[in-house]
Amino acid sequence: MVIKKNRKFKILSLDSGGVRGILENTLLLRLSKKYPTLIEDMDMIIGTSIGNIISLSLAYGLTPEKIQHILKNHGKTIFSCKNINPFKPLFSNRNFMDLINDTFPEDLQLVDLHKIVATTTVQVSGSIDSIKPLIYSNAPLSPNKHALVRDVALSGGTVPAFFPICNNQIDGAVVAGNPSLVGICVASSQLNIPLNNISMLSLGTGFNPTILPDDANNWGPTQWIINRQMGLPLLDVFSLGQSALESRLSSMLLKSRYHRLDIPLDKDVSFNDYKSINYLIDKANKYDLSDTFRWINRIWCS
Repeated sequence: MVIKKNRKFKILSLDSGGVRGILENTLLLRLSKKYPTLIEDMDMIIGTSIGNIISLSLAYGLTPEKIQHILKNHGKTIFSCKNINPFKPLFSNRNFMDLINDTFPEDLQLVDLHKIVATTTVQVSGSIDSIKPLIYSNAPLSPNKHALVRDVALSGGTVPAFFPICNNQIDGAVVAGNPSLVGICVASSQLNIPLNNISMLSLGTGFNPTILPDDANNWGPTQWIINRQMGLPLLDVFSLGQSALESRLSSMLLKSRYHRLDIPLDKDVSFNDYKSINYLIDKANKYDLSDTFRWINRIWCS
């Protein structure tokens, strides 16, 4: 890997979202068809959860077409077998591990990848004093650049309560569902890239616009956690608020060199809703990318 410190440094940021990851990969597929060298020209890819798996796959050398095939084939199997015991994780991670093992060689390390990558997890147990986020990267100054890709992919996709905890770590989406700011910090601190040289394309996995009803002023724990009209409003507020803040802060740092591409959905699609895969692909294929094309032409191709 050749790190460009005195030229334009291009970062691709990929959100979390479970099966909705096929939406951001479909967007990436469309962009790479329009710009055939788009992936090749990337200097760094940052991802969280499913975005982490896509980023590791791209850095390993897989094309968006190949990744699309993997996501389609494994989306249903990962989330179709539920555990009926309420005191156990909702899903086994056996099929998730099959996806990881079918995609990456057993001895592949982060340092072996063709591009700089970064991702986050949260360490929740083990020989630690407190819960803490971890940043994995293959940057030269990274302390964990020799971590196994399989371990990073599996730990980074372990959604608490839905999958068993892996390697004492859980999904980084609980702290950085939109990992834009993490990517900027890794490029700046571990690669010593000047901030003015960094540009970033940030892809989301689709969002369902959420507005709380008027009676939310008097909601108690039950209405915030489980709501007949809104599903899980507290989780929606956390995820949408965190993502919006990451985008705003990244835009403040990079100004016009930051571009966010996310798609509003007209129905609620949970991260394990594999039945909506075709709907997500269709939404991504029909979305107008004119603004993104203009940004790429002006910022990345100039």
